[in-house]
Amino acid sequence: MNRCLLILCLSISITAYSQQEESKSVITKPTQENKPRGISRALVIGVSEYQQIHSLQYADKDAEEFSNFLLTNPNWKLAPENLVLLTNNKAKSGNVITWLTWMLDNSKDGDNVFFYFSGHGDVETTADNSKGFLLTYDCAINNYITGALGVDLLQHVFSQMLDKGIKVYIVTDACRSGHLAGGSEGVKQTAQAFSKQWKNETKILSSQPDEVSFEGPQWGNGRGVFSFFLMKGLNGFADLNKDSSVTLSELEQYVGLQVSEATKYKQQPIFEGATKFSSKVSKVDTAGMNRYMQWTGGSNISVYVLKEKGNLSFSLDSSLALYPSLKQLIADSALSTSLINTALNEYLLFKKVIVNEQLQERVRYLITGSLMNYLQQLVNQSLIGKTLVTKEMQLYALTIIDAIQSINIEHRLINESHLNNIRRYFFINSIALWNDFTAINNNRKLIFSMLDSAFASEPNAAYMLNTKAVVFMNEDQNDSASVYLKKAIESSPTWLMPKYYLGQLMELRGKTQEALSYYEQALSLDSTYQTFECASCFYIQMAEIYRSLKKNKNAEQFYLKAFALDSSSFEIMEGLFDLAVAIKDKNNMDKWLEKIKTASKTTEDKLNLLQILMENKLIGLAEAKKKIDLLEDAVQTKDEQLLLHYTKGFRCETYHLEGALDEYEEAYNIDPFDFESVSKLLKLHIEKRHFNIAEEIIDSSLIRFKGWRLQKIKYDQAIVYTYNKKETAAIKIFIELIEQGMMDCKEVKKIGPLKKSPDYELLLQYCN
Repeated sequence: MNRCLLILCLSISITAYSQQEESKSVITKPTQENKPRGISRALVIGVSEYQQIHSLQYADKDAEEFSNFLLTNPNWKLAPENLVLLTNNKAKSGNVITWLTWMLDNSKDGDNVFFYFSGHGDVETTADNSKGFLLTYDCAINNYITGALGVDLLQHVFSQMLDKGIKVYIVTDACRSGHLAGGSEGVKQTAQAFSKQWKNETKILSSQPDEVSFEGPQWGNGRGVFSFFLMKGLNGFADLNKDSSVTLSELEQYVGLQVSEATKYKQQPIFEGATKFSSKVSKVDTAGMNRYMQWTGGSNISVYVLKEKGNLSFSLDSSLALYPSLKQLIADSALSTSLINTALNEYLLFKKVIVNEQLQERVRYLITGSLMNYLQQLVNQSLIGKTLVTKEMQLYALTIIDAIQSINIEHRLINESHLNNIRRYFFINSIALWNDFTAINNNRKLIFSMLDSAFASEPNAAYMLNTKAVVFMNEDQNDSASVYLKKAIESSPTWLMPKYYLGQLMELRGKTQEALSYYEQALSLDSTYQTFECASCFYIQMAEIYRSLKKNKNAEQFYLKAFALDSSSFEIMEGLFDLAVAIKDKNNMDKWLEKIKTASKTTEDKLNLLQILMENKLIGLAEAKKKIDLLEDAVQTKDEQLLLHYTKGFRCETYHLEGALDEYEEAYNIDPFDFESVSKLLKLHIEKRHFNIAEEIIDSSLIRFKGWRLQKIKYDQAIVYTYNKKETAAIKIFIELIEQGMMDCKEVKKIGPLKKSPDYELLLQYCN
């Protein structure tokens, strides 16, 4: 199995802490004469198991071994409380960001810092080879910028450390075999992103940019080949001149030769730096050498696993005994607004009661990490939407961000700029995603100011590009929306959402084939479409598109897929029944009608069923009236009242009775946003040549509807204008509808009164 191991040893320094809850460390009393000057700290991360991304095998073991080296090697012997080990589900984005912040805040001139990462690395789009990401346990499968650890952020953090006179050692195993968003080219570009010079650093890369690194059971009973020989060399096998110390130059010679020979020269590490001969990276550790000496090429050598907690963990537990809400937050329990508010109050009390500043700081970091971890889950959910992210959840995310910034008001998190963008993202989506037109209009200036600020710090962030597109869609600025959706796809090619929205845009324009193309692209990324908030809704859309194209077999397939996900949906069963009617399949008509009857439990269902029966002449006039009278007694809600009047009007229209117009008017008065009622009302007024009344209804409806519904209203408007002696205005609308593919020239030419217009020649010229 391939995995690219990348080691960067920079001449800057990092700090570290003992892992929260499950930090494991061997308590070994350091001897001051063996240690370099300053305090040594480490943040060690190893992710083999991912929340959304396919797993690796040995990354967590490699991280545990590196932690063991730092705690026990005579050259370092880190104090247990100065090492944080985050493996698998502990290596969440919030935890990683929090402890990186801790390292930056606490390290000083002369200190030594280690940052070790073993796991996936990727570039989301190969169009931007300046970016690279280390993938945290809970980062999204796309939109890496929302949760993964960017190389540019690491460069920013470590450059600040360099300026402070800190010495930094970075060890990164961050490449894989090309199964993620960046593909095989992502391996190369991730390595290239790390290999660029930041300051006067020394870097060791596990392989050339166009190579991958190997891992397998033959090295240390399951390790990465580079990591295995690195640890072997650091423990003493790289002491080539036998002076009991290992320099960077010696490590290069030993590891380079061993890795090359072990992989049959398919992997060649890279060592760069100006202080290779004088930079001491370890001292010979006899115990460590004895462990690694057991390996002879497929041995059963066991990986050393840290088993004890740092002392600070125990004092932390006892100090929090009186603060249950704080402990609940730190434990990553399910959060709520009340829990957050209670915990923040307890934190303020904790700061007053506990005078130990180091302990106060640790609690702040743990709470910050937990809150950011939960926020990351909301971000991920908003991107893939397996369950619809409600407006309340969007606003709840803002509460979490408020809490994070509240407890860090006197401090600066290293991801503060991104955190502000996440705030903007949730604020705008809490308005735009729910089609809150009034709120969009009232907050338009603020929304676009937020978007400008977001793009200033993250110019190609797909999640914000998509958000801006949704705002434009709400304003019917579909050309602008299309531009930003296409940019979002460029930045995140494997993300379904912008493709879905582009499909919607094409549907709004009546470009059915193009809509279908974008929807099929979404399906090619996820054939079951389980990563969207409502798979059955999507299947229904696909079925209706195929029905409009007269592709009934395809329509049936998608209706059946929807039915498999939601067998109680009246809409799906009605679609399958209508399809059976269209192709005159008597057996399926009976089958689906029976299912509809069985599923019709509510008053609304029964009224809808009655419409189906009347439309298909499956019920007589008298029986229809009898059923309506019975249902009228059960009507309670406003929606039921609307549907009752609509059904009464439908009965009058179906059986050619007087009163249809009055009933549709009642339905329209209850809810002028109900398109079916508006459509029926306009149809009858136009038939009765009530053009002035129809024009009034149209004028108010133009601002209520969007997409194909709006185009249908405009068609009625053009018809009314034609017969109301406004032919010039009518021709302009017809040309617009032809441009949008909603009708063709042959249809328009059949409308006789248009020929009397002096502008009729314009229409003919356009059609020609």
